[in-house]
Amino acid sequence: MPNVVVWEGHELIRRLLSHPTLVEKYSTQKIFTKKEKPSKILDTELLNIQKLMKELDNCPEGMAGCKDYENICIKILSHLFIPALEEPKIQSRRESGIDIRDAIFPNRSDDKNWKFVRDYYDARYIVFEFKNYSEDGCEIDKQVVLQIADYLKQTIGRFGIICSKKTLSKSGLEKRKDVYIESQKLILF
Repeated sequence: MPNVVVWEGHELIRRLLSHPTLVEKYSTQKIFTKKEKPSKILDTELLNIQKLMKELDNCPEGMAGCKDYENICIKILSHLFIPALEEPKIQSRRESGIDIRDAIFPNRSDDKNWKFVRDYYDARYIVFEFKNYSEDGCEIDKQVVLQIADYLKQTIGRFGIICSKKTLSKSGLEKRKDVYIESQKLILF
């Protein structure tokens, strides 16, 4: 069996940038222009993304990495969605003090996609729940869906996202569909 190594695009570019003579010799208009050196912004951006991906991959599953997983997810979501969304409120408690939403991002954006979500789902806030379940632990099931569905009220909106490395169980998929049909609450995974 041949020994083959596959690199993701950002890793390939990082390696290529460390050899300027190769960039000069083999660059095309689609990647770099011959007159200009590769953009440091692109290089820095790819390295930041790579760092976040590595942090996520190295985060321990289960309770041991629960807080780290939440912090990494918030960094990733902030990188992706800010400035379109505003800075998140972390561990936001409901008025009763009982329920705690992991993160809510205020949605006052004029970006057409976020504006559509705000208008169609009354989503003045985007609710995120982080589930760092371990291999032998719980699964993303209907109870997790019901938990976030309970947070999606008229004052917040009817749009939420569950972040997890685990796949959704059949009961979770069915409950998500039921919640959408009954309450028009959209929950993404």
